[in-house]
Amino acid sequence: MDVDWSREFGWRMVDSKDIRELPGGEKSSYICDMPERCVTEYARANESEDVAESFVAYICDPEKLDDEKLEFLHARYPRKEITIVAAEAKKLEGEAVEVPKVPSFIKYFLTPSRIKSL
Repeated sequence: MDVDWSREFGWRMVDSKDIRELPGGEKSSYICDMPERCVTEYARANESEDVAESFVAYICDPEKLDDEKLEFLHARYPRKEITIVAAEAKKLEGEAVEVPKVPSFIKYFLTPSRIKSL
């Protein structure tokens, strides 16, 4: 995990006697001293989930992040303005629908700057 994230957002490892049980029964040896800064309740589970939930918010809904998390992620992963377009599907009654055939699975390699088709 990013040491800067731990320091900046209050994550620390606890002694074995202080290991806590999470709602799903999993155990965590990390605790956040600033849980109010976690973007979701789930992000409070451990540092990895905090990073993951924060990154999703950074991409999809940056207004949910506090200013420092937004700046932290932007400094490491600058992004261009993106638009997420909602898809609409209409139900067709009484009409034949043809689904295109896909010849094989398509694999993608994700890099911070772009997606490459393999």
